[in-house]
Amino acid sequence: MIIGNVPGVAGDNVDEEDNVSALEEVSLQDIVGAVEDTADEDFIADVCPSPSSVPQHDYAKPASDHSVSEISSVISPASDSCFSPSPQPPPTPQKEPESPVFLAPLPPDISTRLLFEVRNKLFQMLPYYFTSVVDNRGIHVLMVGRRESKAVKRELFVSSGGDVRIEVHGQEYATHSVLQDVMEQKPLLNEQDIGYFVDRIVQIVTNLRLLEVCAGMDKTEFKNYTSNGVVEGDLFKECRYRETFRSKTCSLLVPTRYWRCIECSKL
Repeated sequence: MIIGNVPGVAGDNVDEEDNVSALEEVSLQDIVGAVEDTADEDFIADVCPSPSSVPQHDYAKPASDHSVSEISSVISPASDSCFSPSPQPPPTPQKEPESPVFLAPLPPDISTRLLFEVRNKLFQMLPYYFTSVVDNRGIHVLMVGRRESKAVKRELFVSSGGDVRIEVHGQEYATHSVLQDVMEQKPLLNEQDIGYFVDRIVQIVTNLRLLEVCAGMDKTEFKNYTSNGVVEGDLFKECRYRETFRSKTCSLLVPTRYWRCIECSKL
């Protein structure tokens, strides 16, 4: 038996295979294309969402009372925790009264050395007819007369503790008028206060120079009234008189514009 080409069998098989291959090719291309299209659409949807996908809010609509109260309840505790009451200033401490300062006296050699330093500075600052002398208790500032024959007319003594004594013609003179507007007294002379000590002495000397000796009643006819006063000769080499009669309560010093004190004017 001879088998030949049977129409519709072998040929059909070949055509079916070709169709299958073609279908496979078409199907793969369609699938790839569809996937790419879908990916593009997803990308576009992510980047540019459609208006329908964006949630719409009505911002013009006022919030309800309920929502406002909820917001207030949330904010209030936070504000309470963030803001504390303003701090109050601390109470002012009560100043304790200062107790007086008591300093032990310096050894004599140290005290004397400091006083000599004061004297050396005073030499450059005292006016004419004033000089200074040191002893172991303090410093003496002496005023001598302008006449050729010298005598100590007035004496200022300042102790190492700052105490002041003034003498006029050998008699003690009240210091309150001379010490007006003078620097305060310090407890004890020391290395740090030498300049202060010197300045204070210069101030006292300046005030003392603004006063002049009372001339008393320097006329001859008053010499016989010794019961009401005393006669003073030329012992202290004053320029205002050679001999005078002054009251027993004479003030000794007067401002330079006056010639005699009130008590001597009553004689």
